[in-house]
Amino acid sequence: MLWLEHVGLARDNLTRHISSRPDPVVARFITEAESCINIIMSDDNDEEDEMSLVPFTASLAADERFGLRFLAVHRNMA
Repeated sequence: MLWLEHVGLARDNLTRHISSRPDPVVARFITEAESCINIIMSDDNDEEDEMSLVPFTASLAADERFGLRFLAVHRNMA
């Protein structure tokens, strides 16, 4: 989440916004964050563009192209 804020792909205070939500919503973001980290850390070049796998995070991204493929392509920035 902090990386999304840092590179301008999410609104300011995204982390604060998410952490103020009910626990089930925060848990969903954590699950999506794990998926994002797995893509970033993977050496696999399979660039799925499945925004449906990170719908909450994608809905808050300023760039409508954000998804797992975006992370795979830009993993060196993360």
